[in-house]
Amino acid sequence: IDPGFNHETGMLDVEIDFRTGTIFALQERLIDYKNQSATVGDIAMAYWDMVRSRKNRQMPEMTIIDPSHVATINHFEQNEGVQVTPANNSSMQTRAKDKKYGNLNQQKDVMGIDLLNYGFSLKKIYIHPSCVNLINQIESNEFEYNEDTGKVKIKKINDDVVDVLRYIANTMLGGTQYWTNGGENDDENVFESIRGNEGTKDKEWNLDR
Repeated sequence: IDPGFNHETGMLDVEIDFRTGTIFALQERLIDYKNQSATVGDIAMAYWDMVRSRKNRQMPEMTIIDPSHVATINHFEQNEGVQVTPANNSSMQTRAKDKKYGNLNQQKDVMGIDLLNYGFSLKKIYIHPSCVNLINQIESNEFEYNEDTGKVKIKKINDDVVDVLRYIANTMLGGTQYWTNGGENDDENVFESIRGNEGTKDKEWNLDR
């Protein structure tokens, strides 16, 4: 969950095959609470709505929330009985000219946007067609370079569901090890794979392919 009251709240329901490190985004929520006098209780209601939509209404094994939203985390744990894992919310990405993706097998600390990029290139991230907001945000994301830090980051515009996907990849995979040490996918037809932002303005999602 990426909670927000001055921006949209994004949620994703995801399953991960840890044999191969494959991420399956199954359903999403994108809710605008601005001007609605909403509370963290409203975010919890949307969460439970998503849980009820899961197969057999099964509780997720883990609930990940942006660690900067302490009030939301406390509400889920104290009022909803949901154990929360604070997300690793790293968004760092190296400059395109400095990328050496051929060496990713030796890099265990690739995180944030670089990790998503690499996952898309390997077809390790599958998105259900019903997750239209996630697909649209991936296709519309733009990047900016910070001269002071030497880092490239997603512009913080229209990224509330992409942020959730980043939290999940960072927190659950923690790098490329599942992809470099895992097996090959044998379920190519489960979902249509979204492999970067084909046809969009910015090429960062395409890993310089």
